Amino acid sequence: MLNYGAYELIGIMGVFGSLTIFLKVSRNMGTVRQVRLFKAVLVFYMIYAGSNYVWALGENDSIKMSVMANEILNCLALSSLSLMMYHWFKYCMVTINPDRSYSKKLVALLTIPLVFSVGITVASIWTDGVYKITEFNQYMPGKQMVMKFVLDYFYIIAATAYALICAFTTKSKNRRKLCMTIGAFIFVPIGRFILRRLLPHEPTTMALAFFVILWIFLNMQDLRIYSDALTGMNNRRRLNEYLGDRLSEIQTNGAFYIFIADVNNFKEINDEFGHISGDHALVVVANAVKKAVSSVGGFAARYGGDEFVLVCDANKVDPERAVESINRYLEDEIKRDGRAVNWNLTVSIGYTLVNGGDRNGAEALSRADRMMYEGKMDFHSRNPQL
Repeated sequence: MLNYGAYELIGIMGVFGSLTIFLKVSRNMGTVRQVRLFKAVLVFYMIYAGSNYVWALGENDSIKMSVMANEILNCLALSSLSLMMYHWFKYCMVTINPDRSYSKKLVALLTIPLVFSVGITVASIWTDGVYKITEFNQYMPGKQMVMKFVLDYFYIIAATAYALICAFTTKSKNRRKLCMTIGAFIFVPIGRFILRRLLPHEPTTMALAFFVILWIFLNMQDLRIYSDALTGMNNRRRLNEYLGDRLSEIQTNGAFYIFIADVNNFKEINDEFGHISGDHALVVVANAVKKAVSSVGGFAARYGGDEFVLVCDANKVDPERAVESINRYLEDEIKRDGRAVNWNLTVSIGYTLVNGGDRNGAEALSRADRMMYEGKMDFHSRNPQL
């Protein structure tokens, strides 16, 4: 007989624990996609744990529950578990390759196990395939339960396989460490299998799922040291590591461009409108830079002060068009923002091609910085009043 008391305890602790983490997640704990996917994992876990808690109360006769309510609760719990694992898989993919865009066909293909798993779970209300509620209102696993867990754990196995392939093919030590950490999660299904044999009546899946959530949260906390608090972008420390990785992999991944954008009259904005407006101006520029780099796929960071850096593959971008794109996105952001229209907000941009001749990222950055400085001098010569 299942330990319903343990299901109640782990369920209620899981709900409040994940809710606490949800409220502590902020935008500077990773990329926008990472934070969004992690929040989705938390929401589906709360539904899963909460459904299990209410179900255990019913099974333990602590509350009265109809057969249909029992059916719906089990359907909700098992479906949310599938959705949680799917979003965890997507989180892993984004964490391993934050700048990569996947084709629509591949994304659709990877949703097939999820659709099938949720489909057979919902159908079990009528077919008793994945689970069955007896005439005595008692839960029993169905013949398709094993199939459902195979479909769900596909996402852990797929993420593990991809992480290990990346770990053994990359030359970046930091990326290898990250990939190996994600790859270690193959022990989650192994651990569940072992625990189910040792503790068949305990809520092992719910406990292991919360362990995964804690790991993601701690990983995101570590990412905060690489984030700029004001803009939510990568910071200079992360930029230096990224450039080191790109230089070490240049024979494999090819040449790339570095762009440096500097706000032209940032001191004047601070002096005339105040430092709060100055900070807001930086956020406006950061939003434009993020959109520009998203359009071509690449890496963006706040270099420091009022300077921003973009890194893009040379075979994916024309540098002059990229400069035009940044300025165009900035104009759009200014029009969209009611305050920025009064600041005469513009940027000077320099860039350089990196094709393997540099010993480190600082050399390449200095070339882009010189070109940017020339553009800034030209701006001030044309606008002596600023």
